[in-house]
Amino acid sequence: MKNRIAGATSAIILAAGLSMAMMSSAVAQPPGQPSANKAPPPHHMMAMKKDLQSLDLTVAQQQQLKTITEDTRTKLKPLMEVVVQSQEGLAKQIHNENYKQSAVDKLAKQQGHTIAQMISVRAASMHKMFNVLTPEQKVKLQSIKQSGGPAS
Repeated sequence: MKNRIAGATSAIILAAGLSMAMMSSAVAQPPGQPSANKAPPPHHMMAMKKDLQSLDLTVAQQQQLKTITEDTRTKLKPLMEVVVQSQEGLAKQIHNENYKQSAVDKLAKQQGHTIAQMISVRAASMHKMFNVLTPEQKVKLQSIKQSGGPAS
């Protein structure tokens, strides 16, 4: 139960962090200027990849995971575009003489909903990836997660 609560808390913190990072770029970046950093790097995916590499995956498992990852990327791309568009809208409002709180509220609500969708897509993807593993690999992965990473 504690692991589920911790996982949910982590997802909420990740979403809040993503939102805050994107919001700070909206404040610092006036509208109409290209952003040097539109999205944070997917650290969770890099960590997951490293963890999975230590599980001695079969070629079939590797292909299944690749397919899941590509499908996830395809699903997340339009959602990320919505987040970027809402960030641009927020930047316009922040730098606009005719600031409208109702427009900011609408963009914030849209962004929150979109980030919730992104978290849901990621959770479904992680579930599918976990189910590709054998029971022994699942136990080993749980052990890796509890110890903080794969043994070098």
